[in-house]
Amino acid sequence: MYLLVMTTAGMCLLFTTSLTVVALRRSIARERAFQQELRYIAQTDELTGIANRREFLAALDRSIAQARRNRSDFSLAIFDIDHFKSINDSYGHAAGDDVIRRVAKLAVGTVRACDLVGRIGGEEFGVLLPNADAPDAGAVCERLRAAIHIEAMELGGDITVPVTISSGVAQLDPIENANKLMERADRALYEAKHGGRDQVRLAA
Repeated sequence: MYLLVMTTAGMCLLFTTSLTVVALRRSIARERAFQQELRYIAQTDELTGIANRREFLAALDRSIAQARRNRSDFSLAIFDIDHFKSINDSYGHAAGDDVIRRVAKLAVGTVRACDLVGRIGGEEFGVLLPNADAPDAGAVCERLRAAIHIEAMELGGDITVPVTISSGVAQLDPIENANKLMERADRALYEAKHGGRDQVRLAA
């Protein structure tokens, strides 16, 4: 049989050590939460809560690298809100911001779970579509176009604004980089805008 004798000094030391460990754990938890918050701020568009341009472009580079490693299809879509300047001019910037938020929410809810939506400009958005060739990506964008087309956006009072989008889609070529892929998607978007808007165009 052993007799354990704990002195007052020993108990104080044990208590102090326990408090130090608890304080250290709380400090580490606070630091992790702070770092997570910083990452969220750095990667997220403040207005919409989706990926900002910086994070979207970084994700594009990662997606291209993964598609090449896996030898899988990958497509990029760029879309923007038709006649957005008229919405701002007619109803004010607060109304324009509301339209952008609603379009972003509809986009996230309409694309596939594996797709990433980001805001890459004022009223311009991008979608990363892994494991999708141009026709498949075009079908996703057409579904999004239709969803936004039929959504009457109420801006308060009796004001309802019809909103449409135009989209350009480009499938990754084995030898092109992110900039070239974006250029082709952007050219397809330009064709959609100048072809009457409210439509999806596939890049050549």
